[in-house]
Amino acid sequence: MESKTNKRSLGVALHHLLLTVALVGVTALITGRAMSDDKKQPNGEGPENEMMGKWVAAGTPGEFHKKLDAFVGNWKGVSKFWMDPSQEPQASEATMTVTWILGGRFLKQEYKGEVMGQPFEGLGLWGYDNLKKKYTASWADNMTTAIMSELGTCDASGKTFTLIGSHDDPMTGKAVAVKSITRIINKDKHVLEMYEPGPDGKMFKNLEITYTRK
Repeated sequence: MESKTNKRSLGVALHHLLLTVALVGVTALITGRAMSDDKKQPNGEGPENEMMGKWVAAGTPGEFHKKLDAFVGNWKGVSKFWMDPSQEPQASEATMTVTWILGGRFLKQEYKGEVMGQPFEGLGLWGYDNLKKKYTASWADNMTTAIMSELGTCDASGKTFTLIGSHDDPMTGKAVAVKSITRIINKDKHVLEMYEPGPDGKMFKNLEITYTRK
């Protein structure tokens, strides 16, 4: 009789223990879901909202993008190209169409002209990297299989952009430094100058393009 009573008591105790464990588990599950839902609330306090806020800030065009508005349009270009600083430049004409793409995040530059008497086409992207806090540009054309990239800044006036990058020299296979300076003269005119090392290793102006709005 005593044995049956002990077994019954043990069974009741185990039942209560399992019920308690189950209640604790359910409570933890409900609490966890509530906390997770709370993190997702649009109150700006949860880690998910913080992460989303950083993504939005990094991807939203701002005042620095607006400075590039001056280059939007259809342009006629007159270029001068120096093979060597001691030689006279080669002159040619070109056209450039510049439009905003990807929601005002990048300028697309479509260039058509000549280089050394050969048809020349180029495609550029120009924007502002909110994370790097730098203007960023890339360039590809029909005379190379490489893409040139540059990073730079704009001066306080908002009219002079200076970018620095590099390109690979086919003659040596090594990277060559390049610097570009773009000056806004007025709303209908701007000038691009590009510099790279000359035979003596010093930077010289090897390209100048004056753009006039059509």
